[in-house]
Amino acid sequence: MADLVIVDTDVERAGNTGTYRAVQFGEAIAAGQAVYQSSVDQKFYLTDSNDSAKPSNTGQAAIAVSTGGVDQQGVVARGNAVIDLGPSVMTAGEIYVLSSANVGGIAPSGDLGAGAELTIVGYAQSDALLNLTLNATGITKA
Repeated sequence: MADLVIVDTDVERAGNTGTYRAVQFGEAIAAGQAVYQSSVDQKFYLTDSNDSAKPSNTGQAAIAVSTGGVDQQGVVARGNAVIDLGPSVMTAGEIYVLSSANVGGIAPSGDLGAGAELTIVGYAQSDALLNLTLNATGITKA
């Protein structure tokens, strides 16, 4: 398998659960990409599970629910949120992680590459609904 193919215009909130917040993006972000908040400027940037300098594995991960450019405002989803990624994007019951293949990507857990930091994004309730858990495990895959 490969990273999820998410069409940014299909991404939206699903229900009223979880934490959503307005943020400022530090680079161009598409809805459905995984992001983290920089401790330097407090802006949100794309995660990279292969780069320990980007703290994707420190509990700061979130999923963009809106698209925006550099210094634009956006919305991100955090713990216990359910987001709709669009029809037929996932496999129900599958666990998804931050991608080790693409910056800001989300992939099935079995696709995590050796040397990547394991951050569990959540699980698929259906082929479209992703229940976010955002669990930064601190584990590097052997």
